[in-house]
Amino acid sequence: MANIFSDYDCNRALKRLAEGETAALSVVYDNTARLVFSLAFSLLGNREDAEDVLQDTMLKVVKFAPDYKKGSPKAWVLSIARNCAIDILRKRCPNTELTELPCTDPELARLELTDILNALKDDEKQAVLLHIYGGLSHKDISNMLGISPAAAQKKYRRAINKLKKLL
Repeated sequence: MANIFSDYDCNRALKRLAEGETAALSVVYDNTARLVFSLAFSLLGNREDAEDVLQDTMLKVVKFAPDYKKGSPKAWVLSIARNCAIDILRKRCPNTELTELPCTDPELARLELTDILNALKDDEKQAVLLHIYGGLSHKDISNMLGISPAAAQKKYRRAINKLKKLL
């Protein structure tokens, strides 16, 4: 479940950022950095790339804070992070259409949890990570993935059922 206080703090910090108070970024960073890094790492499978995504995301948060509309700040920040990760994937394979987001780092494969998550389709994995670890609602996830809330919930349920069978 999302922490109401951190969402409130992030909303206020984003408003302050939009007004030019760059010190407010520390509040956004403290409340979202772990989620951004986890999402980027799960999509890219590489620690250095995930760190780059985290840095690029925070720079874009500052740049686009005036465009932020009050709502779920974590979903907004994670949308930026996801787009940054996709940009890295496009640079890796410029002629490849990205219908699925790979996670191929051998370090991740050694972790049992990651092995289990890798059994999921990438969109299902994203739905699980965003809902469980990110604390996002199915509505927020649907906005990030560009699908309906019902489809987001269906992906999540399908993924959970697959994970139960694997365990």
